[in-house]
Amino acid sequence: MTAQSYKLKEALAKISKRDKVFVSYSHRDNEWLDRVRMVLDPDIRNGRIQYFDDRELEPGDAWYQEIVDAIDHAKIAVLLVSPYFFASKFIAEYELPRILEATQEGLALLWVPLSGKFSGPLAVPGSEKLAERQAVWDASLTLDSLSEADSKRKLLNLGRRINAQLVPRRPFNLRLGSLGDLFKGREEELRALDEQLNQRGASAILQPRAISGLGGIGKTRLAIEYAHRHKEEFTAVLFVSANTRGDLEANIAKLCADDTALDLTEIQGASQAEQYAAAVRWLTQNTGWLLILDNVDTGEALEAVQSLAASLHGGHILITSRLMGWGGSIRTIPLDVLPLEDAVALLLQKANEGGRKPRPDDAGKARALATELGCLPLALTHAAAYARWHNKTFDRYLTEFGKALAFHKKSIIEYDADPNTNRAAKTIATTYFLSIDLLGPAEKAMLRAASVLAPLRFRLQCSRSARANISRW
Repeated sequence: MTAQSYKLKEALAKISKRDKVFVSYSHRDNEWLDRVRMVLDPDIRNGRIQYFDDRELEPGDAWYQEIVDAIDHAKIAVLLVSPYFFASKFIAEYELPRILEATQEGLALLWVPLSGKFSGPLAVPGSEKLAERQAVWDASLTLDSLSEADSKRKLLNLGRRINAQLVPRRPFNLRLGSLGDLFKGREEELRALDEQLNQRGASAILQPRAISGLGGIGKTRLAIEYAHRHKEEFTAVLFVSANTRGDLEANIAKLCADDTALDLTEIQGASQAEQYAAAVRWLTQNTGWLLILDNVDTGEALEAVQSLAASLHGGHILITSRLMGWGGSIRTIPLDVLPLEDAVALLLQKANEGGRKPRPDDAGKARALATELGCLPLALTHAAAYARWHNKTFDRYLTEFGKALAFHKKSIIEYDADPNTNRAAKTIATTYFLSIDLLGPAEKAMLRAASVLAPLRFRLQCSRSARANISRW
């Protein structure tokens, strides 16, 4: 074996055995170490993270060799950097040089700015050793300069990042992409959702959250957009339709067979119950994931989700549901219709993105249409697609909508008996049937066949006039 190949083999061996988190800090920054340790504690207790700082040493330990071994076995080194950090002779002369050398052998370095300045004439002496390495966030935002809430958020995100680097593959099975700038009027809800999901961080015990509200208001879309915006912060993003207990169990079991999800090849060919158990076991044994349970709209599904949530730890569950009675530890984010200005902007942008020629009165007519549609995102999307495809004015669509709404006098879609949702239900049904009525026989037959094959159990209760329309398919 040549000297070069021996060194390569030695380096690969070092990389393969790296599976720990090593924290380097000054004892004068013990308070910050306590806060980092608090973020990681759930995973440390459950054995998901192998952790070391020098407070792990016991009396009589060969402390220097223990520290060297910990660095040599670390996959991630977290440096809590302050003026005290660089003033420590042991850190400056022994610990830091060994850590920097180990980065060439697979060690990931995450340095956290606690206090002081790290650039310019007032930079902390010694900080030039880290000048070419990016901090985990902007180094000017030292933790001691932030509010309590902001410093907590930074540390929780540090925990997420550690988890993400410890898990080599990132399961991700969202079938829908982000809407980008077409996703409007939900920034406040996204911030509230992120704040709630961050309260304990990806390393903490599960604190499920639920988005609830009327069908067609954008619950699923909000969950999907959140997942896309934050996907790098989670070790896995998993989407499961859960309208009934059976749907929940079947779709969680399917995560085993999906190569974009858990890809548990060893359980292929097993029964659904065995695959379900394997997927739940994966969620129990791993941390930092986001599990979206979509359309939890029945009582049996609610009970099943509550039972599942109580058994999972170490990740986040995000629920979309029309049911409001969650209670307990599952907090809700009530979702309202879009603000009028955002509803108008959505209509204008989506209607004109496919070649439809804008009209001078578009803005005013779009405002009137958005108001008539109740600013419901699904109804707005129907209307914009219709106007774009047929190159119609918003005024013309508004006229046709009024006629169709009068035609469908009874509730088309079965919702809970709530008078506040009746108008919205008829609105979404009407925009839907306006589009359906323009399909040809072949397209309607194809849609009808697809609806039979669809896995979603969405019940339609048709009035006599609606039945007449469907019979003409």
